Amino acid sequence: GRHGLILSSETLTLTRPKDRVSCSIEMLLHPERIDSGGTLLGFFSPGNRIVTFSLHQSLDDLFLQRTRLDGQRAVKTKWYVEHVFHKNKQVIATITSSPRGTAVYVNGGFVGASPGFGLSINELTGQLVVGNHPLVDNGWQGQLRGLAIYDRELTPAEVVQHYAAWTTNRSEEHTSEL
Repeated sequence: GRHGLILSSETLTLTRPKDRVSCSIEMLLHPERIDSGGTLLGFFSPGNRIVTFSLHQSLDDLFLQRTRLDGQRAVKTKWYVEHVFHKNKQVIATITSSPRGTAVYVNGGFVGASPGFGLSINELTGQLVVGNHPLVDNGWQGQLRGLAIYDRELTPAEVVQHYAAWTTNRSEEHTSEL
């Protein structure tokens, strides 16, 4: 019934070469509401006070936002994926990205792609903030029951396989480190 917040104790850094840009994120979520929203997670760069990537619930939609610096100016790219969340119903959201673009899967099924939303593993660095936005109060109401971050694009077959593992409590069989 109370709000919580998870902060990584240190900044997340890349262990792979910077020229590898593909990545994937899986989240097992149980939203309390669909008449409001909040920030599910964000990657915060304290040095320049930029949230390089964040995921949000906006009513029943999933909202992705990427921020890059263009000189001194922050340039934001946004993408809404409609009708992802249902009140008090668990959902597994998977975001996969490569130089070809970004795709979103919900409960193992493909729901949309955006060639223009180019998420990179380089944006999944910094301090990880879960359950709220690092710069403004935008708490999310629900339960985060699982989170996995991969340094590669998951294939559609892997997304289905991981969905089956998450829903049968075998998620530890496919964990990976960033």
